[in-house]
Amino acid sequence: MLKHRLKLAASAMVIAAAAFGATAPAHAQSEDGKYKIYLSLSYSGNAWQSEAANIVKALAATAPYKDSVELIEVISGTDPQAQISAYESMIEDGADGIVSFPISSSALNRTIRRGCDEGVLFFMYDATVTESCAYNVSYLSSGFGENSAQALVNELGGKGKIFLSRGVPGNSVDQRHTDGAMHIFNQYPGIEVVAEYYSYWDDRTTQQETAKA
Repeated sequence: MLKHRLKLAASAMVIAAAAFGATAPAHAQSEDGKYKIYLSLSYSGNAWQSEAANIVKALAATAPYKDSVELIEVISGTDPQAQISAYESMIEDGADGIVSFPISSSALNRTIRRGCDEGVLFFMYDATVTESCAYNVSYLSSGFGENSAQALVNELGGKGKIFLSRGVPGNSVDQRHTDGAMHIFNQYPGIEVVAEYYSYWDDRTTQQETAKA
């Protein structure tokens, strides 16, 4: 699954660059005539998110993108309001496009719509938003929740207690994984989810919340 999720980030960057064309037009915002594209990360607490960001940055530094794209990275954290503020700053700074892992599927919509109305293109990878003007580049990590849950059920012989360590509240990927896992767990009367908590996909937080559980 990690490989697929990294591909999503790369695909979003490629699609963003392709949407602007091979050469920078007169309205490109950066001083050197390149398209100003922001990489907006909601959080940076685990290996896959860092690797995804590194792939996007590597693409931006590689031909043909390096000649037409100026990439600026912003990490806003797991609070939707912080990412909204980041988006607003990017729009005010004259962004041509924003490649982003959105922390919420709906809370960002109003700001995204405002950006779209001002000509900013939004490309969301892995997680999605419900604002129709944004481009969602996502497989929604298809089957991850179901497959992980079934593997646990098989290992436990259909009977046991489960801790459900979730991601970020309101995030579409977290909801998809959780719904998929519960679909499997609910088929086994001997399986009991005894603890459910948000770990924000952060290694340290996961350890702390698991210890509490």
